[in-house]
Amino acid sequence: FTGTLPPEYGNMKKLKSFRVSSNLISGTLPDSYGNWEHLTHLEVGLTLISGTLPEAYAGCQKMRTVQLQRCQLSGTLPAAW
Repeated sequence: FTGTLPPEYGNMKKLKSFRVSSNLISGTLPDSYGNWEHLTHLEVGLTLISGTLPEAYAGCQKMRTVQLQRCQLSGTLPAAW
């Protein structure tokens, strides 16, 4: 896959797991993904995604597992995690 991640995915408020890996997805992680109140697993790896994890992701208070590997993300995890 190529391109960027659609901000509209943030409307899937009951999403529990999100994985994007081994593709040519680029750009940043949309702020709207902070709407995923039930998200417990986030995996981003082997992509061209860059930037930082938006502070809006602190809204994902049920987060249990975060895997960030071989991507261009930098910065810190939200303090709420």
